[in-house]
Amino acid sequence: MPSISPWRITSSLLAMLFIASCSGSKPAEAPDPAEPESEVAEPSRAERRPDPGPRFPHQSGRRKSETREPYVVAATEVFDDGEHLYLSAPLPERFGALDPVTRAWLKQWGDMSETRCEVDDLHVSGARHGRAVLACEPARLIVRLVGAQVPAETIRVDLFSRAFGETLSEIVDVRQPVVIQPPESLAASPQLVQIFQQNLRRYFKNHTFFPGGEPTFFNAAQHRLDALAQQSSGEGDTLPGPPRADRQHLLREAMSTYTGLRSVEETLQIERALFTRAAPESARTIDLASIEGVGLAEHPWEAMIAELDREPSIEPLAAFVPEGMAYVHAHDLRSLVRLAGELDTWIAPLAQALESNAGSHHLMQRYETMLGIERSGLSEHLGHLATRGVALATSDPFLREGGDVSLLFHVRERDLLIQALDRYEAALRKKHPTLSARMIASGDASVRLLSTPDGAVRQHRVELGEVMVLSTSMPALQRFMELYEGQASPLSRRGDFRYMRARYPFDHEAEDAFVFIGDNFVHHTVSPRVRILLARRMHARADLAMVNNAALLFGWLEGRPPANADELVHSGLLRAAELTHADGQPISYTPERGASSAWGSLASMTPLIELTIERVTPEEQQAYEDFRRGYLTNWQTLIDPIAARLRFDTDAQRIELDARMLPLVNTSAYERLAEQVGRRAVSAPSLDGALQWTLAVGDDASLRRDLNRVARQISGNNKLGLDWLGDWVMAGVYDRSGIWDLAEVRRLIESANRRHLDTASNEELMTLLPTLPLYVGAHVANPAVLAATLSALRSFVESTAPGLVRWEQAAPYRETPITTIRAAEGAGQIGLNDVALHYTVAGGVFIMSFNMPTLEALIDAALNEDFSRAAPTSPEERLMQTMITYDPAPGTSWLERTLLGILETRAIASYGAAQRSWIALSRGLGDALPREPDARRDLALRYLGYEPRDVHGGAYTIDDDSRVMHSIYGPGHAYAVSPLPVEPSSVTRAVQALHSLAMHLGFEGEGDHHGLHSVVSWERAED
Repeated sequence: MPSISPWRITSSLLAMLFIASCSGSKPAEAPDPAEPESEVAEPSRAERRPDPGPRFPHQSGRRKSETREPYVVAATEVFDDGEHLYLSAPLPERFGALDPVTRAWLKQWGDMSETRCEVDDLHVSGARHGRAVLACEPARLIVRLVGAQVPAETIRVDLFSRAFGETLSEIVDVRQPVVIQPPESLAASPQLVQIFQQNLRRYFKNHTFFPGGEPTFFNAAQHRLDALAQQSSGEGDTLPGPPRADRQHLLREAMSTYTGLRSVEETLQIERALFTRAAPESARTIDLASIEGVGLAEHPWEAMIAELDREPSIEPLAAFVPEGMAYVHAHDLRSLVRLAGELDTWIAPLAQALESNAGSHHLMQRYETMLGIERSGLSEHLGHLATRGVALATSDPFLREGGDVSLLFHVRERDLLIQALDRYEAALRKKHPTLSARMIASGDASVRLLSTPDGAVRQHRVELGEVMVLSTSMPALQRFMELYEGQASPLSRRGDFRYMRARYPFDHEAEDAFVFIGDNFVHHTVSPRVRILLARRMHARADLAMVNNAALLFGWLEGRPPANADELVHSGLLRAAELTHADGQPISYTPERGASSAWGSLASMTPLIELTIERVTPEEQQAYEDFRRGYLTNWQTLIDPIAARLRFDTDAQRIELDARMLPLVNTSAYERLAEQVGRRAVSAPSLDGALQWTLAVGDDASLRRDLNRVARQISGNNKLGLDWLGDWVMAGVYDRSGIWDLAEVRRLIESANRRHLDTASNEELMTLLPTLPLYVGAHVANPAVLAATLSALRSFVESTAPGLVRWEQAAPYRETPITTIRAAEGAGQIGLNDVALHYTVAGGVFIMSFNMPTLEALIDAALNEDFSRAAPTSPEERLMQTMITYDPAPGTSWLERTLLGILETRAIASYGAAQRSWIALSRGLGDALPREPDARRDLALRYLGYEPRDVHGGAYTIDDDSRVMHSIYGPGHAYAVSPLPVEPSSVTRAVQALHSLAMHLGFEGEGDHHGLHSVVSWERAED
């Protein structure tokens, strides 16, 4: 009989438990049979059970490398196109012969060939730049050399590939040299050009990847060569762009949902763009003003504030911010500096690992440079003396592409603040020699503009009474000046802002920073103007990327970047028409700056606030109408604000983010979750050494109704119900080594000793079940009913599956009886011999686990009252509907180690993407790629839009074979499996510094006040 999945067994046992526990009768209340009569705590047996350690320990190591004896072959064909020479040389018959392991590996991926005609990389050595490709059937090398003359000397081509072994540690990186000898006479073969281009396209296709969901140079190069091939064959000259990859990941999804970030994404629709084609000005025949926007009503704010029975407390700076801007306030400049540091140091590396991004956009550094400020030095030491408060404001949520950012200082000591800004300016001049300053008259105000020709610095500064404003955009600054002159309304008068400042009163002691996204900002973000401009800017960005990628492809082929746009067009890799945007704006190109236009560059696009739009195309109108209908499906009545308060507890090394959003978006994960939990709220558990998900279950919860319905349908008894179930249910992982084994078996952790041809078998998983520290549980409202339903469970199973399982009484723990369910004798043929499911009731909590030490540890927690409760004894305990809590065990934590292993697997994907991005840059720019880190980073941002960088911050270098070397992962196309934890690493520091993490979600309020409440708190371990 085939084996059964352990996950199916687990779910079946859980289902049977719920079915049997659905008793329609309600016996009288009875004391919990598992409650100990004595309050004297006995020594914990769980503490006396040492962790045996993992069955699958992590193995690190660097791959072996092997340089084989060179093949010496003679070129047989040649073609001269006037500027380049193409040579063809056959490879020996023994080339590509597969060993059994490699053949099996390739077969697993659908390659049924007996020889391998694929390599990871090729490198042509010699004074003349060359590029080689591998052609198949028959196997031969096609070499393209710059210059038309036939070389008198031999040509060396190194082929880099892999020979597979039984495990990852046995993979060998093979370097196969091929020495090509040109004979005195060669057969002329014009078809070599097509063969070369065809196999170069295949090479790029095999190297395509989507870091963070974005196409890269390899994707663009493949599609460009495909388009050129179609053009030459008369089949057309355009192809659709490469698809976006799915970048969602389980960890990222959990973080996004439970931090409330998903609510912001759903409100602003940041990830949702209009899919339209770019069109010239002549096609724009519709007035923008005629397009209906997303017009939704507002709440009766003043009445709602009155219902709160407390007046809003508002900071002075809010009166200087226009009402349509997103806003971040800190009463102390040090708090804002710390917030930026937290994002850079802890959040950014984890986000890059979760999304497998190829690098960093350097957003913080970009906008600091634009504003002409620094976080370190004087700002940290004297900023609080120079200012009473500080705020950030923007009209554009799309800051990654390019937005306006304004910084407001509530001035305390003007001279001290000016001194600080002067010091920043002096430091900027050292890095940007072209920095200049001039005064601009704007109405009655004088604006000081500090800028560089390339736009890297563009600080607009004005003083408005006791407030100084620095902005990256003149149109944005003008909005502040109009407000100061009384021509606009301030944020402080908005009803939604006043409401949130009643919920979160401004208080130096209660908050270190405050974030607000209001109705007007949301309306602006989803308006026809912003959405259509955003679509146009995306097209403009794609145009700039096309020019940059064509220039990099030119460098691949020629060994240098094109001198200018004319040479790039002359090469045939770019059409002259592609140097103009659809709106007629020209695109310029230089090797030092890449592609740029009035829309900006890939490093930073022009902010939307600086763009104008009056007329749109019919297609743009239709695309926005589709967007509007989808938005109104989710938001049927109101758009309401989002606010968050941050607190830093330096003594406790604790940070807390408390956020509210009104109302819940229709059809969202939050609305469905609110229906599942009902109106009951519970406190977070105080467990040590566990990762747990807790879900409240109200009397009106759909989860309770769904379980009742399922139980009745399966059992056929309409009187059954979950009358014993109390306030909450839980599922979790205890901090034991079994969780590491599970991650290893499920291939979530990269290890050098993994058998890469194998997949996790049911038998392998089954052997792990007794060690898995997974558990589920529920609060028990009626112990007597539970006791009766557990008896019903036994009767149900014995009647429906006689002889399958047996019930046993295990040794009690702390006077708590434990029941074990295991396979009956003779049932081992289905793989259940060693599987045992243990359950008990302790402290009013039903607990179930396959692992006895885990069950005993949870009994300790239940008897110590460490689980959630609906009626906490302390007013400081927060009540929420659902929460994820992470409390790794002190010392050796297998939860922490497993998390590091999973993140390292994601980091390897990020490294691979960054490595190939550096390959694109280094081969495309050649000697024009700066060696100085800052200059190299800036040029990478202009060509790619990001700096290729792995999550650990390792160093990249280029070897003599133009292969990328990495300080952690090793040489060339290979990589090392690094020891865990990877040191030094920002990801490692972030995970190891995490003492605890709690993410709470609550659904609070009635009527107009109904919304989402999210609280995220993390506490760092002491240094």
